[in-house]
Amino acid sequence: MLTLVPRPLVRVLMVGLVLLTVQTTLLAGLRPFGISADIMLGAAVCAGVVAGAELGALAGFLLGLLFDLLLVSPLGLSAFSYGVAAFTVGAIKSAITVGQAWWLTAVLVFAGSAGGIVLFAVSGTLVGQEGWVQYRLLGQAVVVGGVNAVVAVPRSWLMKWAMRVEREA
Repeated sequence: MLTLVPRPLVRVLMVGLVLLTVQTTLLAGLRPFGISADIMLGAAVCAGVVAGAELGALAGFLLGLLFDLLLVSPLGLSAFSYGVAAFTVGAIKSAITVGQAWWLTAVLVFAGSAGGIVLFAVSGTLVGQEGWVQYRLLGQAVVVGGVNAVVAVPRSWLMKWAMRVEREA
């Protein structure tokens, strides 16, 4: 067992289970503007920011798959959306800078989270879920992005530990 803990995917799984517990218990009643925060998506995007596009996509897929096991949406939809959001943010971060800035992390997490929410709804519509793309989707994307941006820096430290990243991508 002790040989498994240093592995990044096992650490991401452990962090994901804790975040999933917080998501479904503490944050279930905390709904700013009537919209549920999605901290699992924020963690996936933070993984993309700190670990780069490829590792971020892998962590996003794993975190999304964990969340999919509790949702009634089609299995794999969150995994796809989180993976694409994390990959995109990781690719953008590596293209524009190599260093780290707290405000850049917050901006990228905001954009990635908002984009992930929109991608989830559009992908759901493409696979047959009706009524997911509405005008209020933009408000949901802004609220989820804002909530995730507020806690982006501490969560990026957590994902940096989980992914065993020495230096940000």
